[in-house]
Amino acid sequence: MLNELKKWELQLFADDGENVGGSDGVDKGNEPKESTPNSKEPDNKNAGDDVKKYTDADVNALIDKKFAKWQKDQEKKLAEAEKLAKMSEAEKREHELKELQEENERLKSQQTLSEMRSTASKLLKEKNVSATSDMLDFVATSDAEETKANIEKFVSIIEAAVKAAEVERNTGKTPKSYREPKGANAFEQRLAKYKKN
Repeated sequence: MLNELKKWELQLFADDGENVGGSDGVDKGNEPKESTPNSKEPDNKNAGDDVKKYTDADVNALIDKKFAKWQKDQEKKLAEAEKLAKMSEAEKREHELKELQEENERLKSQQTLSEMRSTASKLLKEKNVSATSDMLDFVATSDAEETKANIEKFVSIIEAAVKAAEVERNTGKTPKSYREPKGANAFEQRLAKYKKN
């Protein structure tokens, strides 16, 4: 059935009259296509303009940087392994306990900061301030009292800025004197003319 479709040169999904098959009904997909003004394919000349190009020196610098970081990590691990090998069982347990305590403290401080960010977000929402991540980074600390003080300062700064913007927007200059143009009282002049009569 596919051969019959090619034989009839049906263009079911062709764009803008693009010739899919040749005159003999054979697909010429391997042959280069000629670019037409209506063609929707980009030219190869402009296709790579959006892609950032690196020179060999740039690539080498990136690889050297990553390799240096990896090598530093490996040296730390090796030094730690040598240090553990020299320790007795009691020293090893003490060292592992110390590492676990340090990790525990780090995780506790992260959790406290996360809770303070959540609390700060709620407090800012109560004060009608839409809190972004940057704002929360600015006001949230691990101490509850300090976070609350930061929120109060931040809200007062925002309120002062909003009031200043409103005052600036609402202030305007009134004309010093206002006179009606001569033609503005034309109706009253005509009315006075008829009243005299």
